[in-house]
Amino acid sequence: MKKACLLIVTWVGATAYGLSETGPGTAVLENARLKIVFEKQTSPVLRELVQKPAGTNVVSADGSPLFALRFATTNENPLVVDSRQATRGTAETCPDGDGQRVRLTFEGFPSAEGVRVALDGRLAADAPYVRWTIAVDNPGRLPLRTVCFPYVRAMPTLGDPSDDVLIGPAFPGVLIENPAKNWPVKRSVSWGFPGIQSVQFCAYQDRATGVYLASMDTEGYGRSLTVEKQKGAMLLYQEYRLPEEAAARWSGPYETALGGAAGAWQDTADIYKQWAVRQSWCAKTLAQRPDIPDYWKAGPCIHTCEMRTYGTNRHCSGSYYPVLANHLRSLRERIGGPVVPMLPGWENHRRWTAGEYFPIFDQERAKPVLAQLNSEGFRPFVYLSGLYYTYRNEGRDGGDVLGWEQYADSLVIASETGMPKTNVLNEMTLPGVGGVWRRHSYVFCPAAPGTKAFFRSVIDRLHTLGIDIVQMDQTVSGGGDVCYSTEHGHPPGPGLYQSQAFRALLADMRQYGKSLSPNFMLAHEELHEELIPYLDAFHSREHRERWWYRAVPGARGIPLFTYLYHEYAITYGGEGPHAGPSKSPTINRELAVNLVTGKTPAVSVWNNQKAMAKAHPDQIRMLRNHQGLLATEAKQYLMLGRMLHPLAFAAETVSLKIGKSPTPFIEQAVMTSSWQSPDGNVGHCFVNITDKPQRVSLSLDARGAAAWPKADIDLIRADPTTRDPLTRGAKLPHAYALELAPLEAAFIVLRPARK
Repeated sequence: MKKACLLIVTWVGATAYGLSETGPGTAVLENARLKIVFEKQTSPVLRELVQKPAGTNVVSADGSPLFALRFATTNENPLVVDSRQATRGTAETCPDGDGQRVRLTFEGFPSAEGVRVALDGRLAADAPYVRWTIAVDNPGRLPLRTVCFPYVRAMPTLGDPSDDVLIGPAFPGVLIENPAKNWPVKRSVSWGFPGIQSVQFCAYQDRATGVYLASMDTEGYGRSLTVEKQKGAMLLYQEYRLPEEAAARWSGPYETALGGAAGAWQDTADIYKQWAVRQSWCAKTLAQRPDIPDYWKAGPCIHTCEMRTYGTNRHCSGSYYPVLANHLRSLRERIGGPVVPMLPGWENHRRWTAGEYFPIFDQERAKPVLAQLNSEGFRPFVYLSGLYYTYRNEGRDGGDVLGWEQYADSLVIASETGMPKTNVLNEMTLPGVGGVWRRHSYVFCPAAPGTKAFFRSVIDRLHTLGIDIVQMDQTVSGGGDVCYSTEHGHPPGPGLYQSQAFRALLADMRQYGKSLSPNFMLAHEELHEELIPYLDAFHSREHRERWWYRAVPGARGIPLFTYLYHEYAITYGGEGPHAGPSKSPTINRELAVNLVTGKTPAVSVWNNQKAMAKAHPDQIRMLRNHQGLLATEAKQYLMLGRMLHPLAFAAETVSLKIGKSPTPFIEQAVMTSSWQSPDGNVGHCFVNITDKPQRVSLSLDARGAAAWPKADIDLIRADPTTRDPLTRGAKLPHAYALELAPLEAAFIVLRPARK
């Protein structure tokens, strides 16, 4: 039977149904893990958010608004209305099964006449967060554009600021250290979808306490997560993006979560993962997906090598096809494992020219070479320039590109002009006319009827040439552009079609490709959880630091997406670190990152094709490490396994020069990760990234993934590959001193002891 709720008009604390009494004018949601206190001023204010057992309130000293509404105005500055501007407010609270519910209402906004907001939250008995919904009554149809909720002004520091961090869902993942020190006031970062948001949570925390904020969107709506350093506070909020046509009533189309966070970043990721693995994109693990080719699950090295050669003036001077096969044979022999060549510059026109892809560059000489590569198991791989159709190249090797007119009815329409939207890619501008390189393109709408037909035709022609690995490149946002066409079957303006039509396009491309060849594979540039079921692989730049989405002050990479989804999605190491003849500890680290984070190996030369033959021996050693381990049982962990919390141990650190920052990048001399294989065993990976021996004292255990009292333990070394039984029937945790030679990799396997 549904229990009646109690309307608290005067906001006197109550305890009859599980609400803690903290004094007049307050209402409390509380369980064993979390306590949230709302205080009645003119309207409800968030006064406390307490992560247990720390007991520290993380809300700023003056409390926090609970939401902010942004309305469009006749000038460029939006009208922002937050919950504190309401002149009236109420609250309802009641028990709900094993948990509690709260309803907060707000009205009487002087600058938004007639607007009324209702928040509904539920805290389950053992939950680390409250699940929220929001509804806005807007009878005057004021131009409401975004709703920021949940919305939390947290303390500027959480105790000692040196261990404060922000966890961000920027593609592979980012950790922003000590924002109080590293960020100026008003510094902010937003992770949006469509955009660079790969998963739907962020956090502000230290080892003892913090704030967890998440969307819980299973459909693909426009949304974002934002953190901003303010004077006296750290602001976090989730943002709903609304349709351009205002409605008299709007309800949030998905729930959100607001709760506590503490510990390592993996502890907070565990909170999100409990929700994420129950969603449609985690219906099957990689071990349960025969649709992904076995050759890809084996972890081939992706080698980026351009098909055009260039003269000193950076104009195309010739073709690399005649020597490509020998190049790849040499690389395969040197690194001791399979190679998949990614071939930039394959297009009819210059590199990244979209749309008129055929005939491919140097096609008559290319065709027998591609056939030879396939016969030797190299499997050629190309990138498509996303949803673009180029109509003009400016600068080097430039000129008009024909053919876009036949697809005019499938192009994104701009709101300002009612004509096809244009896009300019400015890849490189150097002094002088010879340095100009701009691509001018139109953009396909993924919902338009002709778009699928176009991409099917591309897959057809690539298959005829022997190319069955294709990447949707330059669609890093995970969705299509906003389109104002009235002919594509979607409402004009931003909308759910941007993500859903894009996913449908990927599904169609993949299904069609596999109907031509079971070896067909579709990849995507950068990571989005919603895309997992529609792809064979993701391209990721896990190894890159202090760049693009990891360029904010205090940022360093974390394998967040990998930790959440490694057993569901194969990710390759992007275009890979650049091979070169010079000794480079930074490149060694980049290659090691791809290994310890469970990516396939990758290395690039782009148009400096001779660099691979001259690659420094350290780089070859690291690639051999990766291929050597993937040739052993370690493949089950590093390609198909679940990432676990890593082992903690004392190790030397190294200082690296990365990017333009004068501050050195600090890394452990021995990088590590821990894994559970599909059959339930546990493994630990180690890579010495220095040129001197390293010794680390380990306490080996199953990382909480298994409850074996005793284990059989083996040590696998990568290059040359050896396997040694360390011990049998060892009680866990087991102390072991691992010695690694310079640039050596090793993998330790634990399985339940045989009786």
